[in-house]
Amino acid sequence: MAGSLCQEIDLSPGRLGKYVFIVSGFQISEAIIELLQENNPAPLGKGPRKARAEETRIEACMGKGDQEGSLGSEKAQLIKAVLLLWHDYLDECHVICQDVKSASGSLIHAMMHRREGDFSNAKYWYARAGRHPVYSKYEEFFQRESNSKFMPVDLRKAMGERWNPAMITEQIEKVATKTETPLYKELQNLQYFETLLLVQFLAKSNE
Repeated sequence: MAGSLCQEIDLSPGRLGKYVFIVSGFQISEAIIELLQENNPAPLGKGPRKARAEETRIEACMGKGDQEGSLGSEKAQLIKAVLLLWHDYLDECHVICQDVKSASGSLIHAMMHRREGDFSNAKYWYARAGRHPVYSKYEEFFQRESNSKFMPVDLRKAMGERWNPAMITEQIEKVATKTETPLYKELQNLQYFETLLLVQFLAKSNE
């Protein structure tokens, strides 16, 4: 397929629909987008949720999404790792990301350990990832969306304009078992949009 086309996700509350992404022949199908719907958000901890998707469904979606292998096996595997993590398959996500020696592999590795509750290890892998280019996408979105639905007000003030995954990890550690608190819900929403923007970045990136 000549050139590239990518339809952006509309990340406004309640506006996330069934979008199709095509980037130089790589298609993230509607089935993949459906796996990231917010009606059953991932917990901050390891789960698993009762209503998570079957692993076979994730495998099938990835098969449809990279029929031409146009993003390369590494990018396809990273997107798969994010989907596995979102649906509480932490061990399966770990198997993939620990073998990808890139900033994106380290970033997903960090996110996995954060969900696992191994917060010091999460910070280590965030440090290994360095200043990942997706952080600028996070900053653009969270600065534009000032509502605390997307980020706790105190956390926004503490971080300023720079995305700080170590600080976010510390906030999550404080409320990891306090699932009914407002802060837990706000951080759960942050995690949701963090995941969506990462999938979008991975699909579009030429790294």
